[in-house]
Amino acid sequence: MAETARNAPRIAWLDGLRGIAALQVVSMHYAIAFLPGIGYQTSRLTQHAWQNAFIWTPLGFLFDGTSAVCLFFIMSGVALTYAFSGRAICFRTEMARRLIRLGLPMAVAVLLAAGVLALLPDAPVVAGERYGPLSFLDMRPKDVSIAAIAHQIAFEGLLTGFRGLSLLPDWTTGFLHLAFRGQGFDSPLWTLHYEFYGSLLLLVLVTLRKSSNRILHPVACLCAGCGSIAIGSPVSLFVLGHLATIWIGKTDRYRWHGPLGIAALILGLLLCSTQAYKALLGMTGLSSLNRMPWLDVVFLQKTIGCALIFGGLTLIPSVQRHLERPIARWLGKISFSLYLTHFPLLFIWIAALFVHLPGTWPYSMSAAIVGAVGIGTSLALAVPFERWVDRPTIALSRRAGLLRSGTVAAAPILRQRWQISASARR
Repeated sequence: MAETARNAPRIAWLDGLRGIAALQVVSMHYAIAFLPGIGYQTSRLTQHAWQNAFIWTPLGFLFDGTSAVCLFFIMSGVALTYAFSGRAICFRTEMARRLIRLGLPMAVAVLLAAGVLALLPDAPVVAGERYGPLSFLDMRPKDVSIAAIAHQIAFEGLLTGFRGLSLLPDWTTGFLHLAFRGQGFDSPLWTLHYEFYGSLLLLVLVTLRKSSNRILHPVACLCAGCGSIAIGSPVSLFVLGHLATIWIGKTDRYRWHGPLGIAALILGLLLCSTQAYKALLGMTGLSSLNRMPWLDVVFLQKTIGCALIFGGLTLIPSVQRHLERPIARWLGKISFSLYLTHFPLLFIWIAALFVHLPGTWPYSMSAAIVGAVGIGTSLALAVPFERWVDRPTIALSRRAGLLRSGTVAAAPILRQRWQISASARR
C-alpha cells in the first residue's frame, strides 16, 4: 500500500484491477456491436457455434461489462473512503470537488462524441442497415444541436442520469425531458450519475464513522445497503467498498486466507457469468422472488458475485502482485479516460470503417480487424485524454479543496494583522 501526496492510502493492485475492468467494458461493447450473442449473452443472436462457449460460462466474464462496472463502484467506495477519512470534511467543498472531478472529463467526452458524430452523422445508421447484428450501432442522439449537448452535460451526464437509469424520482424524467441511454452522445456516462451520488453517500458514512456515536454508522450502512439492493440500485456497492476498508491492508495473514480467497474468487466468477440464480432460488424455495418486479434478481446475483471476487482478491497476495505489474497499473491510470472515450469511437468511427471494408471478406475477419483497430485506437486516444484532461482535472479538484483550507488557515493571520494595524492607527 503506497501513500499519495494527499495522505490517502493508495492500494497498488486496485489500479491494475481498475484497468482490467475498463478493458472488460470495452470488450463488452465491441462484442455487442459485432458479436451480439456474446455481448448480450443469448444464443438467439449467435452466428457460429463457438460463440456459445462464451454464453453464461466463466469465459463470458471476459466480456461482462456489467460486473466490471460493479467492481468499479466497489473500488470507488474503497478509494473515496480513504480519501474522505484523511481530511476534514466540508460537504459543500467536497461536492464542488466531485463535480469538478467527474463533470469536466464528462463534458469533454460529450463534446468529443458530438464532434465525431457531426463529422460522420450517418455512419451508425449505414452500418446498422448493412449488417444485421449491428443494431447496437443504431443508438445515437436524435438531436445534435448545441442545446442538446448542453442539456446532456448539465443533466443526463451527471446530475440526473438518463431516463430509466436515475436515482431521482420518476417525475423528473418528464419534467427535465431526460433522454434514454441509447440517445446519449456517450452512453457509458450513465455510471457517473451513480458515482456522484454514491460519493455523497460515502461522505455521510465517513462523517458518521468519525462521530462519537458508534450506533449511527452501522445502522446507516445497513439501511443504505439493504435499501439500494431492494430497489436494484448499484449504490449498495459503494457501501460494500466503504465497509471493505475495515480489513483491506491488514498485515495479519493466516493459512486459511489463501484457500478461502481462491474459493471466493471462483464462486464469484461463476455467479457473475452463469444463470445460477435460477438454481439457487429453486433449491432454497425462493422462486417467487424472481417474479417480484421491484427486485432485479440478476443484478443481485452479480452484486454478490462481485463482492466475492473483490473479497477473494483481498486474500490472495500472489494475484495482487500480478495486478501491480506496470502494464496493469498503466491500464488503471488511463482507465477513466478509456471508459469515457471508447464508445463514441466505436459506434461512429469504427462503424464507418466497418462499412468501407470489402464486402467479399468474411464477416468474422472484418469484425476482428475493426475490433483490433478500434481497441488500439481507444487506448491511444485515452493516453492524451488522461494527460490533458483527466490529470489537470484532478489537480483542479484538489486546488478547490486547498482553496478553502488556505482561506481558513489565513483567516487568523489576517485578523492578527488587522488588529496590529488598528492598534498602530490608534
